[in-house]
Amino acid sequence: WLTKLLPRIAPGTGFKSAFKKAVCDLSLGAGIMLPSFFVIITLMEGRTIEEGLAKVKKEQLNTIKVGFQFWPFVQLVNFTLVPIPYQQLVVNATSFFWTSYLSYVQHKKINHDSHAKK
Repeated sequence: WLTKLLPRIAPGTGFKSAFKKAVCDLSLGAGIMLPSFFVIITLMEGRTIEEGLAKVKKEQLNTIKVGFQFWPFVQLVNFTLVPIPYQQLVVNATSFFWTSYLSYVQHKKINHDSHAKK
């Protein structure tokens, strides 16, 4: 995605090109990856798809707001200053922190009493 498709969508390393790439990447992340994360993690925890969808409904807007404060800066710097072969490494390293935040959001309000009864 980062090294093959995005350079074709918006070739170059200038601000305009980087902005287009960042918008494409954020659209995919916010529109597909974020809801998928909440639903899949919820299912992996042994809960229902309905609970996963409820988590998306409850957390998606606030999480998108945080993501839009975090990822545009990262991706603009990445797409303007980092050579294409290394852009995925920047995203992977940065994703560690983003995924840690998502894990916090996923687990911040678990009812520990309901899990203790299992």
